Amino acid sequence: MRPPDFWTRKDLVSRLAGALLTPFGWLYGWSVKYRAGHTATYRSAAKVVCVGNLTAGGHRQDADRDGDRQGAARARDAAGVT
Repeated sequence: MRPPDFWTRKDLVSRLAGALLTPFGWLYGWSVKYRAGHTATYRSAAKVVCVGNLTAGGHRQDADRDGDRQGAARARDAAGVT
């Protein structure tokens, strides 16, 4: 992942946008670090298969995992797993 262009451009609007967004980046980074250190793990009694990953933004076709889920379900059914 690469940073947006306005982080490196030198015009006034880009510098202002970067300056205004930087504290929010720090806050978000701190919240992720805090949550990672203060979240209890959960052990499911059922077998779990995760398909795909978290996608923020982008095109719907990039984030859509229906084909992956359907393929995994067909493979599960063919193997006789319930």
